[in-house]
Formats: sequence, C-alpha cells, structure tokens
Amino acid sequence: MSLVDEFLNEFCEIEKYLRVLTKSNDHKSFSKMLEESKIKNKVINRYLSDLSAFANLRNLLSHERLEGKHIALPAEHVVNRIKELREKITSQPKLFSLYNNAPLVFDKTDTIQTVLLGMRKEDFSQVPIVSHEKLYGVLSSNTISRWLGSDSIDGLFCTSEVTIEEVMAHQEFSDNYVVLAKDETYGKAVAKFEKATVLGKQLDAILVTHSGKPDQKLLGIITMSDMPQIMRELY
Repeated sequence: MSLVDEFLNEFCEIEKYLRVLTKSNDHKSFSKMLEESKIKNKVINRYLSDLSAFANLRNLLSHERLEGKHIALPAEHVVNRIKELREKITSQPKLFSLYNNAPLVFDKTDTIQTVLLGMRKEDFSQVPIVSHEKLYGVLSSNTISRWLGSDSIDGLFCTSEVTIEEVMAHQEFSDNYVVLAKDETYGKAVAKFEKATVLGKQLDAILVTHSGKPDQKLLGIITMSDMPQIMRELY
C-alpha cells in the first residue's frame, strides 16, 4: 500500500469517527465536525492544529492533480503521525481500566470516626456515601475540614458520636460528583473536571457504575489523584 493510500485510509477512519461523534450527515464538512468535536473529545481539542493540517493535505491528495499526478505526497513521518492520532482519538482507554478493587463506601449513619479511620488507612481524600444502599453523596477531606472549623463545634467533641450526615451538612457544593458509565473514555473524565473548574466548582470525584446510573452498584471512583495517569495514557 502506498503512503498516499495509507494516509487517506487513516484520515477516513478519523472522519467517520467525527461524523458519528457529532451525529452529522454526509454533507457536513470536516472542519465543522472538528469544531463540534473539540468539546466532546479532549484529544481532538489537543491536536486540533494537526488535524486541520491533515485535512488540507487530504484535500490536495483527493482533489488537486497536475497532469494526472498528485501535486503533494505525504512523508512517511506524516503517515506515522496520523496513525498515532487516529489511535488516540478513536481508541481512548475506558474508565473501567482505572480501578481494580471495589471502592470504600460508607453509610450516612456511620460515625465520622469510622470514616476518618478508613480514609487514613487507605490514604483516601474522598469516599462515596450511601443511604439505604442508594448513592447519597461524596464526602471529602475538604468538607471534614469545613465541619471542624464550623461554629457548630463548641469545645471538645467525640467523633464516635457524630454521623457522616451531620458532617456533610457543611459541604460547600452538594453536586461535588458526577456519575459516569464504565465504558466512558478518559477524555470524558478530563472534560468533567475541566467543566467544574470553569464553573468555579469543586468536582471531588467521578463515580463509575455499569451504565452511568446513580442507582446502580458503584464500581469505582476517580479523583484528581488519578489525573496524572489519565493524562499520560490519553496524550
């Protein structure tokens, strides 16, 4: 297979992916699909310049001829590059690959002492909280700090008597988590954390269930501490 054919085949795979991602018909241009896709797939946004250059080269290869011959040919390193990006864009790692064990979960009626001991043992900063086996929220070390510094604590207190529910009343944001399906991509997780930052909110965790429904069994939890690994594998 020639370098031209290899390049065009790889470009075609990217184009088909964008068309599905943006739910576009066959008449929408590649550039318009790129603009729509960059907010849906963070890898596309990262490599927007490269993808635009590939589109220009594709147009030259597909439409421009001089005496029946291509007026430009892709170099081998260009073909290797588009193969690399096609793989990154269309085959992103899935969220389920980030966790191996069931997350540490507590009931809202448990004492804060129980949580503190568990968080310390596992070195966690956030833990999911349930009520009657349904998701109640995410308790973070930041919320615990807010509770400790609140006016409701007067003098000595006993952590074995205070419930998680009482502590979570001091959350700054009750919507400090989102729920995603296990088959969602790393890029989706990055987008969720970035969106929260733009809105000036604290996203403490992404909770993972089978199909992204909060009433399903909790399979895993993703926090900002997972971002270095996500970024390494994603980009």
